[in-house]
Amino acid sequence: MYVPLYFLPHIMIVEHGISVIEAGHTIPIYGVARIVGSLIVGMVTNHLKNNAMLFVMMCMFVLCCCCIGIIYSSAYWHFMVDAGFYGLLCGAITPLRTISLNEIFGVKTLKATYGMIMFVSGIATLGGPPFVGWVEVEWGTFFAFLFTGGVYFVAALLTIVVLWLHKRKKIESR
Repeated sequence: MYVPLYFLPHIMIVEHGISVIEAGHTIPIYGVARIVGSLIVGMVTNHLKNNAMLFVMMCMFVLCCCCIGIIYSSAYWHFMVDAGFYGLLCGAITPLRTISLNEIFGVKTLKATYGMIMFVSGIATLGGPPFVGWVEVEWGTFFAFLFTGGVYFVAALLTIVVLWLHKRKKIESR
């Protein structure tokens, strides 16, 4: 989920002439925002009442917008706002994974489903940056961010499908 942040300081320096020191602020701002996002969601989860998947879907759509926003950013503060929102939303999604799995599959299968999510996350962490790096080299930085935004958009659409199927199954089981 942090692939666009690998490329952001480079874009800020090379394509927009922002200083190396200012571009170096991107990752710490992302990190602090991610911690804040996790803490906020940790406090809010008691009030979600079976809407964690809906919240994840909204976060994915806004993450898509952040990736597209990075493409059109031109000033230092644009990049910092994008990095902050990106970190805040990535931090929000992390604790919601467990709650979402519990909503969909129940507590009995939580161990297996969370293990599968961690496995897929590990593969994405291992393969995502080299793949998006290849996309950047082949088609340019613009397409790398557009591709990442598209992945978030598709993930949000898949979340909508999962929500619909889950609701349908719940109604049929009554």
